[in-house]
Order: sequence, then C-alpha cells, then structure tokens
Amino acid sequence: MLWEVRHAVRTLWRLAAYRVVMNPNHRLSDILDETAALLTSHPRLPELAAPIIIKYRPNSAALASAWTATRSFTVETAAAMLPHSFDVTRRLMTMSASFHMWVWARTGTELTIPRVYTQSNIDRFIATVHKNRSAGHRWGVSRQLVKIGRELADADLIAISAPHGMVRSPFTTKQLASMHSWANSLTTVKKRQNAQALLGLAGGAG
Repeated sequence: MLWEVRHAVRTLWRLAAYRVVMNPNHRLSDILDETAALLTSHPRLPELAAPIIIKYRPNSAALASAWTATRSFTVETAAAMLPHSFDVTRRLMTMSASFHMWVWARTGTELTIPRVYTQSNIDRFIATVHKNRSAGHRWGVSRQLVKIGRELADADLIAISAPHGMVRSPFTTKQLASMHSWANSLTTVKKRQNAQALLGLAGGAG
C-alpha cells in the first residue's frame, strides 16, 4: 500500500513537471527556435541580445492580453535597435514594452514605428504612467523612447528637459544630417572646411 502511494506521488510530480516544460510560454525548443529566427532576420543583432529579447515577459499578469497584442512589434523594434549588452537590452525591452502596451491599450493605433513613436504619445506616456517617478527616471525613459523614434523612423522627436547635471543631445538626428548636408553642399573646399569646423564647435558647445 505504501509503495502504491509513493508511486502515485512520483507519477503526479512527473506529470506536473511535464506540463510545465510543455507550456507554450516555457518550452525551451520554442525559445531556441525563436532566437535562431530572430538572429536570421536581423544578422547584425548581437547573439547575446537575442535570447534576452525573446525571453522577456512583463511582470504583471494583468498585462497578459496587451503583451500578447504587442509582443511581436516589441521584439522587432528591440532587434532593430541592435542592443549590445545585457543591461542595454533589458532596459530597452522594459521601457519599450511598457510604452507599446500603453499606446495599444489607450489608442488602439496600428503598431508601426511612425504611428506609435510620436511626440504626443511619448509626452503623454511620461506625464501619466511615470508622473510619480523621479525627474531622472522620467528623463531616462523619454530619452530611450525618443532614441528609438529617431533611429527607426527618422522622427524629429525631442526628449524632455534633462535634470540638472545630466546632459542630453542638443540636436536631433535629422537636424544634424541637415546641417552636414548644407556644409557638404558649399561650393569650395575652403568653405566646406570652415562650415564643418563651425558645426564641430557648435556641437561641442551644445
């Protein structure tokens, strides 16, 4: 009788372990397949970043439906940014996932970079979701989201003002490109050299 009880307990444990392993959200084979597919579709993505991106899940169970709707978009966005370290990748996923879920839940907009990464969406997200956080935290989130919009959509976005003692870029990517284009278009070598020197001084001075 005792042997039968022990056998039944061991059987239940094996079944429980099997169910955990075979859960679609936890199967190692699925994670490996997704990681390989992500690296194939983004060959410049560092290998260390891919599993971090694929394994990421928001902590709150209440966000499950929003995460299901936005996960693919978040994964593709993060991969396109080519994060180069664990910390950078994790921070990128945490901030962008929260932002994407908020935009999707509040606006229902189409999940594309130009539609999601607007100045209005970023400013409203910071003002509502992060209103009780420190100035440094709000600036960090704003700067990360603005960076994504600038790099992936060439959007002319501006981060919120940096707290005292923190430095932020005085020009957007588009503004820098425009100024360098102007300098290169000048008619003589001397003029182009002088223009590039002025741009260098202006950039260094902020």
